[in-house]
Amino acid sequence: MHRALVALAVAQNPPEVQRGQTGLLLDDVYLRHLARVSDHPERLERLVAIRDGLDRSGLLKSLHRITPRRATDEELTLVHSRAYLDLVRRELSSLRGTADLSTGDTLVSPGSLEAAQFAVGGVLNAVDVVMTKSVKNAFCAVRPPGHHATPTRGMGFCIYNNVAIAARYMQKTHGVKRVLIVDWDYHQCKDLAAFLSGFESKLCAKRLNMAGLILRKSRRTSPAKKPLWRLAAPLASRYV
Repeated sequence: MHRALVALAVAQNPPEVQRGQTGLLLDDVYLRHLARVSDHPERLERLVAIRDGLDRSGLLKSLHRITPRRATDEELTLVHSRAYLDLVRRELSSLRGTADLSTGDTLVSPGSLEAAQFAVGGVLNAVDVVMTKSVKNAFCAVRPPGHHATPTRGMGFCIYNNVAIAARYMQKTHGVKRVLIVDWDYHQCKDLAAFLSGFESKLCAKRLNMAGLILRKSRRTSPAKKPLWRLAAPLASRYV
């Protein structure tokens, strides 16, 4: 299963929020993506399990809930081309049943477009509520996931690249110069690397596990012709 965990140190300062509290982005809108699909790795039970686990542990009550919103075209084009946005709308707006997005291995359904737009907008709200420093950090449990999509192609179960858009948004809106992205997945950040042009430094984490990490210089470069770095676990160790 593809995963991208994004922990954002972002916050707003409403009176009801306690300093040092963790924010949580988790909403029923994300359950509308592949809502009736039960035999796919990227299914709604992933978020239901997170919600139920937090509830059973008693943590759910202590988290500051972040309200999602629909991302604007201006925000989506921080990373994606206008032509790709048009393609996604054209293929998903009148969809009945399920189908694969024409650009790659991404199954979509009638609720996928709304869920994807709210996934991006929700993550950007999380950025906003951490950057003002009233919550200490935030966890975003969204669907569809967003770390494999390229500027012109949805793939790897992803429609929009939530992670890359959030990083660009932090730079543009909050003046952040350096962003650390830890991509917890088997693949070597191959799609996120396309968005790294313009970042002061590049660090790509691959194969994270409990046995320790090795910092290696990749032979690949960013679009700005600067070297990429990756963290790789020893090959003999067990993946988590």
